Amino acid sequence: KADPTRLKIADIAESSIDPLGRAVRYQLKNKYKFEGRVPALFSTENPRCGLLPFDEAQGDPLDFQIVPNFRVRTIPVLGTTPAIFGMAAAAYVLTFLTGRPLIPEPLFKIRLSEIEVLFERLKDREDIQFGTSDGVHVDLDEVEYLVRSVWCGCCAFVLAKGPLTAAKKNKGLWRNTNELALVRWDETKPCTMENLVLVHYNVADDHAEAGLEATREAHPKEAEFIEQRLLALRHHLGSTS
Repeated sequence: KADPTRLKIADIAESSIDPLGRAVRYQLKNKYKFEGRVPALFSTENPRCGLLPFDEAQGDPLDFQIVPNFRVRTIPVLGTTPAIFGMAAAAYVLTFLTGRPLIPEPLFKIRLSEIEVLFERLKDREDIQFGTSDGVHVDLDEVEYLVRSVWCGCCAFVLAKGPLTAAKKNKGLWRNTNELALVRWDETKPCTMENLVLVHYNVADDHAEAGLEATREAHPKEAEFIEQRLLALRHHLGSTS
């Protein structure tokens, strides 16, 4: 692998076109009953060639093992690739340790027309709940960022259960947003990026009717996940609010 633009940081459950990631997923699931919530750095580039062959004339294969039970044959890789992987991993770890973790771009596809529909739904819901949509302080680009990068194109309450659960609700890399809407998490705060959550229609209606405190009480784990996500977004945007 050689293409630096194909590097991705995502949950290992979302890793694709990566034989090592597939093997690790298998071990985690079958040996440890652990299916997700493990960040992984991988490349979505298709392998250009296989492992280099090992010639028996070279001697005992075990003499070439780096660690016991590690494969002997060398993976052909461009010399710059390990360094790029290392720098990307270091950036992820350092930002995590400073309390301002990265929000990696997720692996899925969504049409611009769906983003436009979600933007219109947001304004419609603001009209219904607050009597006007003048308080919507986001534009189409910001809505796209929220849907793609923050809420990964699915209901936040589903996303809170883990990437595997979210993946099962969708088909392949595509996301279906037909029954989703952006709503204010805290209705007492402005309609800005830092206060918008993507949820299913029925969740949006219940949340608008019951209020934030009732949602926190009824769904504590999901509420904690959403608020951590919004906090990470505020840090990412450099907001002090």
